Amino acid sequence: MTRENETKAALYLRVSTGPQVEGNSLKTQKRRLLQYAATNGHSVYDIYMDAGLSGKNMRRSELQRMLAGADAREFDVVVVTKVDRISRSVPDLIELIERLRGHGVEFAAVDQQFDTSDPMGLLTLHVLGSFAQFEREQMIERVREGHLRRLHDRDWSCGPPPFGYQKVGGKLVEVPGEAKVVRRIFELFLELKSRAGVARRLNEEGVRTRRGAKWHRNAVTYILKNPVYAGANVYGRFENGDTRLKDRDEWEVVQGMREPMVAVAIFGKAGELLKWRNFWITLYPTANSPWNGR
Repeated sequence: MTRENETKAALYLRVSTGPQVEGNSLKTQKRRLLQYAATNGHSVYDIYMDAGLSGKNMRRSELQRMLAGADAREFDVVVVTKVDRISRSVPDLIELIERLRGHGVEFAAVDQQFDTSDPMGLLTLHVLGSFAQFEREQMIERVREGHLRRLHDRDWSCGPPPFGYQKVGGKLVEVPGEAKVVRRIFELFLELKSRAGVARRLNEEGVRTRRGAKWHRNAVTYILKNPVYAGANVYGRFENGDTRLKDRDEWEVVQGMREPMVAVAIFGKAGELLKWRNFWITLYPTANSPWNGR
């Protein structure tokens, strides 16, 4: 039975990967937190456990349940083994601690031997939180660099070759007749500034698609917005099993895959007319930008 003057503790545990979930990590955290609570005279109000979830954001069911309990002042202190168990984001961590303390709930990390009930503990919290975020960002960068290297080595693995190319030995090779049409499309678009106008002109000239069909605005748009013609590959443009484009910041763009079919400067000017200027600047920064006069 809980004594009236006994401090109530909420114990929070988290692991991010399957092997950790199946191994001893959760058991180890729980054992250490229970030992800490007993040693410091805390009664355990509840144990909150998020298994297989990343600490990069706050979208975790047990964390949210714990925060609701803090808002209702159901306990006096939140205890974790390490700061990164509850968050790897410094802004999220600071916001979380402020929210807890706003309801009179303190925060303690067992293995890092501090709590927020004194100024030194708060300072330590900020330092450790900064290191946790730095480590996470370093890990993301290493994973991304490795991923891009693998994509660069594959040359072409983005499905059927686009109009203007054929796939030979895993690489994209220009189809001369189609490549001429692609360059004509960019030339006409810069002249007419209308995708429907480009389609109309091509049809008037008797030019047909790969399947022998007439050109339409959407087909022209697809070519004008496809970085493959500027020598790049783009991965992850579509959701699996869906033909709708995902948000542009979710695309993986690998530059320098082949000699551009269309000059990068011309591709950039078309992007500007399509109001994609800001996006393409992020793909081709500084010296590689389509707007640097190349």
